[in-house]
Amino acid sequence: MNENDIKVLFVDDDEGWSSLVSDYLSEVNNIQLISVCNSAEIAFQIIESNGIDIILLDVDLGILEYNGIDLAMQLKTKTNAKIIMFTMSESKEIIEKAIFAGAVDYVIKGEYKKTLVPTINRVLYSSSADIMAGAMRKNEIKVKLSGLTKTERKVLGRCCEGKKPEDIQKEFDYQPQSYWNCIGKIKRKLNVNELNDAVNYIKMHL
Repeated sequence: MNENDIKVLFVDDDEGWSSLVSDYLSEVNNIQLISVCNSAEIAFQIIESNGIDIILLDVDLGILEYNGIDLAMQLKTKTNAKIIMFTMSESKEIIEKAIFAGAVDYVIKGEYKKTLVPTINRVLYSSSADIMAGAMRKNEIKVKLSGLTKTERKVLGRCCEGKKPEDIQKEFDYQPQSYWNCIGKIKRKLNVNELNDAVNYIKMHL
């Protein structure tokens, strides 16, 4: 334990999910999980007696007196800690509700091992306005990418990795014309004139 550790409070009423996240965070050197609680009342008490930096909160919280969105609004009246919300959905409506309720960012549950720790570190040292703008941009990109086919997403992924067109054609067994037809569809669906515009934007915000 180090006084410079990031102090985290995790509020959730799903014992299995709480255990997964707790075990994962226990292996991270600079993060100190102060408590995992399943009640709004206990969460308020912990906030008052500990210097919490980050609150992890589930959008689909089943606590009797609050859902996740409502609890986020209540927590923001009692603490300056930054709230990160877990969600199963990438719905723009749900993400916007979470952000407007006081969350500064969100983590998709299925991606927590990849994104949770980077998100915690990022939000701790960034302004709330910058974080919220970034979260909205991230969600907009994911919504746009969801309109691509599985193959188109894979091709775009290879482009983001810096693969050359001839290497991508070989991997996907594409003739040059088929490859460029695929690139054309990607550009139209993402509403960009040049593929590099999409690649650079995705690299910056995802």
